[in-house]
Order: sequence, then C-alpha cells, then structure tokens
Amino acid sequence: MPQIKTVATGLALTLAVGCASPESTYVGTWQIDLGENTTDSPVTFHIAPDQKVYVIDQSDPEVAYEISLTKVNDDWNLPENVEILPIAQDLHSDNSASQNGPATEAVTYIGALNRAQQAYRLESPEFTTQIDALGLGIEAETEFYSYQILTANDLQAVAFARPTQPDLPSVLGVVALGENQTTTAIVCQSLEPDQAAPTLPERSAADEPDCPAGFEET
Repeated sequence: MPQIKTVATGLALTLAVGCASPESTYVGTWQIDLGENTTDSPVTFHIAPDQKVYVIDQSDPEVAYEISLTKVNDDWNLPENVEILPIAQDLHSDNSASQNGPATEAVTYIGALNRAQQAYRLESPEFTTQIDALGLGIEAETEFYSYQILTANDLQAVAFARPTQPDLPSVLGVVALGENQTTTAIVCQSLEPDQAAPTLPERSAADEPDCPAGFEET
C-alpha cells in the first residue's frame, strides 16, 4: 500500500479516539489534513459502530483497509515524557530527508570520477576533461543531475554535478596533485540548493584541495 505513513497517521488518530460504539459521537467519516508541507491528500477513514475502522487507499479510492479496534481502558492520557509533534512537521521532515536521495547519487558519481581521475593521472601528464576517457560508463545526465568536468590540467581536476531541479544541492569533486606526485581528492556539497558552478581559486602544487565558498566537504 503506497504512502504507508499517511495511512498510519489516520490509524494513530483513530486509536486515540478509542472504541467506537453505536451511541458514540465518533462514528462516521473523518479526514486528517496533513498540512501545507506535503502534497499528500487528506487521509479519509470511517469509524463504524462495530468497533472497526476503514481507511481509504489514497491511490485507489475503491479500496478500503479494515482495522479492528479493541478498547483497552478509559484512560486517554499519554505516557509521561512523550513529545507531541504536529503531523505536518513530521511529514515535512520526511520530505526533506527524501530529497537527499538524489544528492546521494551525485556524491557517489563525483566520488567515482575523482578516483578515476587519480588513476588516470598516474598514466598521463595531465588530468582529463573527458568523462568518457575515464572508462566508468557514467551517464553525463540523469534524472536529477548533469555531470561535467569543469577543469583539468596537470595540477588538478574538478568535476561538477549540476542539479536539474532547483531544490537540490550541487556537488563538486576536486582532485589535486601534491608536491610528492601523489593525488588527494575531496567531494563537496553546496550548503544551499544551487545550480550554478562555483568560482574556483587558483592553486599551486603545494595546496591541498579545498571546498569553495558555499560548499562543505562530505
């Protein structure tokens, strides 16, 4: 059943209502408004006189899930030290977390490009500007990100994941060659959603790779 958490929300409220009975004022059709921070439709559920609750499947209005209730006691008080949070706040947190999924893809791809550049530099006098030359089989564009190598020379290579959606962070990879001819790599993610490529400072062979302004190392 899709949107399990939404249905669970309806069940939680129903359980709080308690046992339905023929004379109960809770018998009837109810809805839960999940707030403005979610695009989910309100949860509709029906409380019947026979102590059963029916939750309508949001993806298929012709399907209802039956839930049997048994009243345990008349005590409606919550346990001590329970933190009460608005449903909309909790759902918004989940939505925010889910947005990190595409960013995880970008961090993984950029990390792979970094490692491939390190291997490439061992055999070549310079890093490469061509993703295909690294032999990874990575697509230059996915549903959420487009990938490119912003710059590559004998000292450093910079790969960039540009989000295709304005609410996603950008991801940057820097591989640098040090004085002892060893390479060091870092992956950076923008602190705020951003589709613009950052300005990169010039570096010398003695400089360690660093994240530009507005980015943090992952």
